[in-house]
Amino acid sequence: MIDDSGSSSSASPGGVTILRAGVEEMDPNYWVLSVFDLIGCYSSGPTEEDAIAGVDRRVRQYFEWIGKKDGESAPFEESIQVKIAERFQRSPWPKDPSRYIHAYYEDDARPLRAWDLDIALRLLEWSREDLLQLAASLVPDSLERLENESRWKTLDSLLGHIWESENAILGTMGAAVDIITMPSDGVGKLQAVRGRLRSVLPQWAEVEAGREILGEKWSPRKVLRRALWHERDHVLKWEELIGRL
Repeated sequence: MIDDSGSSSSASPGGVTILRAGVEEMDPNYWVLSVFDLIGCYSSGPTEEDAIAGVDRRVRQYFEWIGKKDGESAPFEESIQVKIAERFQRSPWPKDPSRYIHAYYEDDARPLRAWDLDIALRLLEWSREDLLQLAASLVPDSLERLENESRWKTLDSLLGHIWESENAILGTMGAAVDIITMPSDGVGKLQAVRGRLRSVLPQWAEVEAGREILGEKWSPRKVLRRALWHERDHVLKWEELIGRL
């Protein structure tokens, strides 16, 4: 089981471990809760209340997922409580109201530490394993039968969305992969972008770096938070889809 020894979580006098989290409006009718003290742990829902209500289940799934991948038991800690430390509602960028600004939490300003990278690199590997395994299991019309995912009519279009989004996230820190240098196939592009993310993360260790792109603030920790969330979000939706087919 992963030991996030650098976590800034705290224990209450009653022995309950308090984990800090932030919740934000990512899109209309879609809220995402990020557990700061468990890298890669998220909850989501159509409302802020739904995202918060689902966090206990997502924390349980997070520990179970890590335990399965790590080959060790990872029991859900019943003594854990998640505290909402920050809340953010998206807003139009004044210079271009068609663009929206998303959360830059105070937690995003924390430099990535060595233990963060150790955890993050494993999570990125495991999440990508799950993504490719699920992609291989999808039948041709699976995506058309996924509710609220009408944009992705083919597997190639969905994989394209994933690598393009991750590359755009990398671009906020000036680390995007040049499309001209990428392989021609979708999976190759996925791996090229993920390879870049894995290579730049160690370069960002212990670095206090931040940039503002089109009115939105970014940092290495935010890049990691958003990249992990985006892929896991699609993986969890795919798992639910396959469970219904």
